[in-house]
Parts: sequence; C-alpha cells; structure tokens
Amino acid sequence: FEEIKKLIGNGEIPQIVCNDSNSINGLPKKAQDIAVNYCNHAQKIVEDNGLKFEQFNKITIELQNNTILKKQVYNTLLRLQQPPESR
Repeated sequence: FEEIKKLIGNGEIPQIVCNDSNSINGLPKKAQDIAVNYCNHAQKIVEDNGLKFEQFNKITIELQNNTILKKQVYNTLLRLQQPPESR
C-alpha cells in the first residue's frame, strides 16, 4: 500500500481487489506490478493455511458486517502476539 501510495503521490489510491482485474488495471504500470505481487503473496498465505481465496474473502466481508466476529478475531490476534509462555 505504501509503495503504491508513493507512486501515485497525493492522489487517492483506489480500492484494490485481488480478484477484480479492473481494480488493478486502473493503476499505473509499476503500481500494477506491486498489486499483483501482493495479491499472489496473499493468495499463497491463504492457501498455505488451508483456505480457498473465496473462503477468505467471505470471512473478510463477514468481519465488516459482524462486530462480534470482529472482536473475536481482534482478541485472537492480540493473544497470538503474546509470548508463548503467557498465552
């Protein structure tokens, strides 16, 4: 995001959706390369953790609409950032 922001300058960065080529095609060429690299890396992380990208996207949408789930994920992330002996 920061790299793309530097390339675009003061302009507003459009929403980048990995499975929507139009959102990537609207970026300058160097920014497209960064976005594609990010999307490929993100997809690998998702798949390495046993999810399909579509499942991950559904979870992402659900997080935006479900405050209880959002709080549970937030608390889990906090817990995972603690040293192992204090978990």
